[in-house]
Amino acid sequence: MDNEMIITVSAIVASYVAVFKAFKLVDTKYLPLVSIAIATIFVLVPTNIYNNLVLISTIGLGAAGMYHMTKNKGDSQK
Repeated sequence: MDNEMIITVSAIVASYVAVFKAFKLVDTKYLPLVSIAIATIFVLVPTNIYNNLVLISTIGLGAAGMYHMTKNKGDSQK
């Protein structure tokens, strides 16, 4: 795993953990374990699956973040 992949996975894992925290899917004391589990999935899967996971995560988390940002801006203007 090269440096670019490490940076990519770190950002994706942080985003997923933020989603888990925002939706209160797990107790906050377990968030480090969640991050390790998500990182493990990205590291252990074959390259073609890794590439698809990165693509899906980037599109999905990016769209969710964009929706969240525009939703908050609209709410504050009311």
